[in-house]
Amino acid sequence: YVTEKLKLSRAFVCSPRHKAPTINLGTFVPRKPIPRLHTYQKSIRKQFKQIYKKSGKARRLMLCLPTGTGKTRVTVQSGLECLDLRKQKGILWIADRNELCQQALETFVELWQMRNLWPDTKENHLVDEPLEFIKYWADHRSDLYEVDSDSSFVIVASIQSLYAIANRNSSILSRLALRLDMVMIDEAHKCHSGAKSYNQVLRALGLGNHKNELGNNINRCMSPRGQEFKVPMLIGLSATPKAHKTNSLISRFHQLILPQQVKTWRKKQTHTSDLSFFISRRFLAGNTKVEVKTAYTIDISSKDQEHYDTFNTLPNLTYQRIGQNTERTLSIVKDLITRCQSNDEAYKSVLMFTCSVEQAHLIALLLRTQNVNAYALDGTSSKGTRNRIIQKFRKQEVQVLVNCDLLATGFDAPKISCVAIAKPIFSKTLYAQMIGRGLRGPKMGGTSMCTILNYMDEFSGRLNLDEIRNQIIAEWAQ
Repeated sequence: YVTEKLKLSRAFVCSPRHKAPTINLGTFVPRKPIPRLHTYQKSIRKQFKQIYKKSGKARRLMLCLPTGTGKTRVTVQSGLECLDLRKQKGILWIADRNELCQQALETFVELWQMRNLWPDTKENHLVDEPLEFIKYWADHRSDLYEVDSDSSFVIVASIQSLYAIANRNSSILSRLALRLDMVMIDEAHKCHSGAKSYNQVLRALGLGNHKNELGNNINRCMSPRGQEFKVPMLIGLSATPKAHKTNSLISRFHQLILPQQVKTWRKKQTHTSDLSFFISRRFLAGNTKVEVKTAYTIDISSKDQEHYDTFNTLPNLTYQRIGQNTERTLSIVKDLITRCQSNDEAYKSVLMFTCSVEQAHLIALLLRTQNVNAYALDGTSSKGTRNRIIQKFRKQEVQVLVNCDLLATGFDAPKISCVAIAKPIFSKTLYAQMIGRGLRGPKMGGTSMCTILNYMDEFSGRLNLDEIRNQIIAEWAQ
């Protein structure tokens, strides 16, 4: 009737046989409440805020906490609480891997979206100001000239992307620094005096001893028009034991902050490590060391030794060669199959590190042929595939997750019961990162005990790598 009166085509009439199209907005899960900070984290936040109020070189700190104890959470929350939104200032977070950048961004966004629901937030401290989030790593590269001047912001960037800017036009970073309130560096043990990329970026930001293009350094922050600003606060984060004792890092970050509870523990327990504090209070899982010999001998050449002396690791080609040894791989697979099929709770959720990507996929395939649910991930895995498999692993629908080194950092699966290391490791930092994936304790949503399964090779050549490896394992074993 309406179409006839208005002289419209019958095409305007919706047939009752055709339903309106369904619009799929995706799948959403309920957000978890933000947990309260633990007492030791509150101690860190208090010290953070005290240092934030200072100026110049005194406005720097190094936070060294074991993996799994929430150093990213407490640092991000402390930074957001200190950030003065009325002055439209910003935070720059720097990491050296894409996974770490993504993890940091997710933490910032999650905490900010729940800002007014943080435990202990008082009514008069509620905020409604916007906060702009900017990605600057890999293919995510905004124009840093176009950072909105009318709102505060958080930039999460890779050191590689910032280094490229510093080389191309360092004045971009020098001008950005005038709007920065804080610069946070993840994996800060890599930010030593010999690290060219970090040195150049920090100098451009006016956080070095030498002046940048605007004439600013760690003691001065002034715009070209003569307007004086506070030097951005510099924060370093590391899970590496004793990283803060490196002279260049002491010079860079000025001071180490530790929870007051850990300081007291050190005075009473002079012969134990800080790890013991967190394990005894169930923030970290206890760990059982299991060593399995592969009966494989690795030949170390003079080139291998030269590479080790320079980079503290073996060349990638050597790791490839080790991963291609069929007998070694089969011995590892046979041992792991026996453990996974034993119904032992210690092997209910296994994260495995291998010598190469190819070896990771081969081991996962061989495990599946024996009815052990295993999958491998590498840098070429699509984002969708990676997220799907990781979610299944977290739900313990996948028993063994195999990778080369993709998941050594920026990966969180609290219920890991075993970390299997089938790769010769000679770096305390890398070993700490790998086993740290399984050391989240009950109070941090993890397990009370984690098995560290080390597959041990023998070495022939000039390097005493057996002793080096054993020292690393002993230092981290309970």
